[in-house]
Amino acid sequence: MPFPNWAGKHAGRPFVTPGRLLEYRALQGRAAGHPTPRAVVLSWQADLEEQVRERRACREVRGPAGPLAVVSDELGFARLPIGAPVTAIVVEELAALGGGGGGERGHRRGDRQWAGAG
Repeated sequence: MPFPNWAGKHAGRPFVTPGRLLEYRALQGRAAGHPTPRAVVLSWQADLEEQVRERRACREVRGPAGPLAVVSDELGFARLPIGAPVTAIVVEELAALGGGGGGERGHRRGDRQWAGAG
């Protein structure tokens, strides 16, 4: 059963969109200020994040839900708080920033394909 359970609940205009949130952050002087990697691995495991940071040269930038470890222009890594809502928000914000290509041939920056490492 969907929650909340009323007809037409998805037909309304959203209060916040990823694009409007990014515009708001820019007006507040909190814009990302860096390009987003083409693909971002999302994980909830602290051990995996530690291994990435130990084994790869990363630069840390501010991401939608905390630090984003940028391994290259093509690849980033983000450890998220647990929960589906925050994951959906992060995916939407990264896509709005221009990230999200899945790394497959023929995919371009902004293609919405994601890989998660749970």
